[in-house]
Amino acid sequence: MSFSHFFTGSVRFLIGVKSVTVLFFGMAQSQAATTELKVKPQANGLPGIEIAIGYTLGTHEGGASRVSGSAFVDFENAALSSAEFRVPIAAMTTGNEKRDCHMREALGLDYGLSGYPEAHVCDSSNRLPESGVNAIQFPEVVFELTGLKAADGTPLTRVDAGSEAQVLAIGAWTIHGVRKEQFIALRVVRASGTASPELRVRGSFEILLKDFGVEVISWGGLIKVRDRAKVTLDLNLAELR
Repeated sequence: MSFSHFFTGSVRFLIGVKSVTVLFFGMAQSQAATTELKVKPQANGLPGIEIAIGYTLGTHEGGASRVSGSAFVDFENAALSSAEFRVPIAAMTTGNEKRDCHMREALGLDYGLSGYPEAHVCDSSNRLPESGVNAIQFPEVVFELTGLKAADGTPLTRVDAGSEAQVLAIGAWTIHGVRKEQFIALRVVRASGTASPELRVRGSFEILLKDFGVEVISWGGLIKVRDRAKVTLDLNLAELR
C-alpha cells in the first residue's frame, strides 16, 4: 500500500502544541518568574493530538509516540517567553510498516536529491537508508507559537482556574522543511485544585499539505491524496518535574 493510502483516509498522529501556555495570564503574581510547561501524557501514554488525512478509499489512523519541547511562561509579566514543540517523523506510525515508510518518504526526503517521488525508495524491509540521497533530510514536524489573542482578536488578559477560554493562537508549522504561519482557534481550560499549573487544550483545524510541498505517489493513478489534513487536539500541558 502506498503512502497515498496513508494520506487519503484519515491519519492520526500525535503532535505537541504549545499555544496553550500563555493562558496562565490570570495567575497570581507570587508565581515563579518563568514556568516551563511540557506535554503531559494521557492515560494511554501518548501526547493526545490526532491528525486525519483523507484519501480516496477511506481512513488510516496512526500516532506519534514522542514529542519534545517546552513552553516557558513568565507569569509575573503575563508573557510567553518561548514555545516550541517537535515531533520526529520516525515516531509516527499508522499500523502498517510499508505505509509508515511511505509516509516518511513524503515528509522526510528532499525531492531534489532523492529518487522519490518518481518512485518509492523504501527497501524490502520498509526502511530508508541512513545516509545518501534517499536518507531523511527533514526528520521532524515543528510547531512554534508566535502569538496569542482572545477569540475576538482582543488581547488575552486572564483565564481563571476551572474556566474555559476561546483563544486564537498564531503559530508556525515547519513541515518538510517549509515554514508556514497559521491561525488556530482553541478552547483552553485551566485546571483547578492542582499543585502546579496545568491546562487542557482542545481544537480542530486543517493544514494544507501542498503548502508544504508534500508529494505522495498515487496508487495506479486511481488512489489520490487529498490536500487537507484535519488536526484534532486534546492536549494536556503541565509543569513536569
